[in-house]
Amino acid sequence: MNLYIVESPLQLLCAYEAIQIEDQNEYYLLIRQTGRGSNDQHLLTCAKKLGLTYDLITIRTDRVIFDLLKNIFFLIKILSKSYNKTYFGSYYSSFLKLIRKFSRQKEIFYLDDGAATLRAQQEIVQSNSIRVNWFTFFEIQAIEGQDIVHHNFNNLRDKVIKKKKEGHFFIGQPVEHMIGYSVEDYINCVSFAAQQCIESGPLIYIPHRVENIKHIAKIENLKILYLNMPVELYFLLEARNFPKRVYSCYSTALFSLSKILYKVDIYALYYRQINSKEIKVVYEGMNEIGVQVVQVK
Repeated sequence: MNLYIVESPLQLLCAYEAIQIEDQNEYYLLIRQTGRGSNDQHLLTCAKKLGLTYDLITIRTDRVIFDLLKNIFFLIKILSKSYNKTYFGSYYSSFLKLIRKFSRQKEIFYLDDGAATLRAQQEIVQSNSIRVNWFTFFEIQAIEGQDIVHHNFNNLRDKVIKKKKEGHFFIGQPVEHMIGYSVEDYINCVSFAAQQCIESGPLIYIPHRVENIKHIAKIENLKILYLNMPVELYFLLEARNFPKRVYSCYSTALFSLSKILYKVDIYALYYRQINSKEIKVVYEGMNEIGVQVVQVK
């Protein structure tokens, strides 16, 4: 039996792939609830839609010590068990770093955590940090001491029913947490996308689960669509049709959707010059897999 601990919907989708490949009916899935935005709701909807069994633990970002002490016996119970492999959701998570410190498991893999996966691998390569293993849909090349297992969401794609393509969508990001972007930069990117589809209907904007949309709510030719599940799962299982086009800036959803959806035009937009090395790596990675990187002028 393998152990999976996840904290975000994308991590859960990747865990689902690993479970189908590795375990199928023999696994233990622990979902950490953080209390941030609609993250917890998306996680639970995703797990239920995929038919996964799971346990929940609440470790809130603003009450970490209190919640850890409250759940100490539950955590000891988990850590005292022996698993074949352990899959962690985030390389940067303080909670998972603590769990790893006390874990007896030797074979540990990390699931994808968006663009943070690429940043983490860059750190490992450049600074000779501790090697970690990845279960990833990114085109990451292993270095000495690493074990990397690649996947393409094949098990998720098996759930797809053939659909038509219609509508243009923008995958939102919380601009206050975006590296190298001002609010004005982000507004310009969303406005550019909205103008591209002005003759075919409104641009459908899907907010990030922790995003405040006050910055973009007044953009012309824009319609807001709130989801209670990851955007990948929405297009696979809920949406009547696939999108014709998908836009964002550097949302990880562009990577995952390029793997999951068939022949959909996907665009990564940026405004002005990209000075951050971390974000340059992300855009370069998108370009390598066929996402169209476009500068907004």
